[in-house]
Amino acid sequence: MQFTIASIATLFAAIAAASPAVLQERQAPSVTATFYRSVGCNRGPTDVITPPSPDVLVQDTAPCHNITIPETVGCTELTASTLTRQIRVYDQPNCPEVGNTHFWTYPEGSNNKFNQNVKSYRFL
Repeated sequence: MQFTIASIATLFAAIAAASPAVLQERQAPSVTATFYRSVGCNRGPTDVITPPSPDVLVQDTAPCHNITIPETVGCTELTASTLTRQIRVYDQPNCPEVGNTHFWTYPEGSNNKFNQNVKSYRFL
């Protein structure tokens, strides 16, 4: 009788360990960037620049990430944000804070569209 109870207990433990809730990995916070040729980000799928769109930007502590896009970007759309920190996007490579550059800072978890090319980004 003890063998049966021990076997059932082992079986239940194995099932619990294999349940989807237990197996689900924690995914790093991220946001999806889609780059469009035209301003407005609403010209349809043929206006999307691929590659690199859509590009998943994963939140990290790196000082800067450069993005290489083979065409001029008219609009950048950030969607599906699960970020827990702000993201700052720049129209120049290497995330410059001074000089002839423009940058925008977006709150964590927000989705945005802006009519600007993006050459680099970082998380604050």
